Amino acid sequence: MENYMDGSFVITNNTIITYSGQHPTLKVPGCFADIEVARIGDGSFMESSKLQCVILPPKTKAIGSQAFSGCPVLTSAFVPGGLDYVGYGAFGNCQVLSDITIYGLELTASEYHTYKTASNRSSDGTYVLRQIPKNEVVSKLISSITNAKPACRIPDEISSLFQMVEIDEQKGKFSLEKNIPVIGFSVPSVPTTEKKAFYERIHSDANEIYDGKAEQKNDWYVRVGKIPAKTKTIIFTFDDTKTREEKGKVIINATLKIGYFFWQSAQPVIYDKKQYYIYRRYYLSSDPELEYVRRDIAAYSEKGLVTNREEAQNVYAKYKLLSIL
Repeated sequence: MENYMDGSFVITNNTIITYSGQHPTLKVPGCFADIEVARIGDGSFMESSKLQCVILPPKTKAIGSQAFSGCPVLTSAFVPGGLDYVGYGAFGNCQVLSDITIYGLELTASEYHTYKTASNRSSDGTYVLRQIPKNEVVSKLISSITNAKPACRIPDEISSLFQMVEIDEQKGKFSLEKNIPVIGFSVPSVPTTEKKAFYERIHSDANEIYDGKAEQKNDWYVRVGKIPAKTKTIIFTFDDTKTREEKGKVIINATLKIGYFFWQSAQPVIYDKKQYYIYRRYYLSSDPELEYVRRDIAAYSEKGLVTNREEAQNVYAKYKLLSIL
């Protein structure tokens, strides 16, 4: 039996048994005194109060049950793509966990082609799969995250992906002034306000002709009266700028993004010879029977929100007419 112990780690049989350090960002060494780290033991990092980011070594093959459970400030984890085992609740009850990056994930050429063609692509090379892939490592990691479910399907038609912060605090109508981090298909991909992002969207569409086909006659979104705020949603992304080929395999870095996701779009409409936009926000449901939740439709002009009820209704009626033609 090989053992190692210092002020932070206890290791037995190539397995980290306990960690008691206070590092906010921890890159776990691959070896301790010639003892290679192959496994992260059950509950070994549980409730680490300072841990914000953890990077596991490339030869890690297993993450034990509840290994990182209850880490209150853990936001991101980097794990190798060669994992054989991920235990129950390995990332359970990590309330602010938003990213698990799987580095060195091996795919066949066919799988890689399928991932790309089944994705939406942003200008920076990031791909967002419209469905969670049937991959063993991905499935094991998703199962280890509590209070989160995989996305059902992401529609091609929606062009902007946003992540909402503190969604439980939102009541009734949503403020366009609220700061949110913008991810995916909107530029810039840094914290901004919905209002700023919305107007960027308006100006980028100013010269486009709307043909009324963005929303089909048979609306496949589900209209409900509340937001699925209790359960987070998981989506699968990968950075194609870091893809490489090795020994007949395609190696990618993929990231499971975890949060309260929604899409928003602005569709141009001409009414009474004036330019308007119908602003629509779609929430992704955590319930696989619903797929999407639809909420918040408003009319805007370039001067801002249309507050006159009759005017707004007429603009929306024109939009609906175009949608069904």
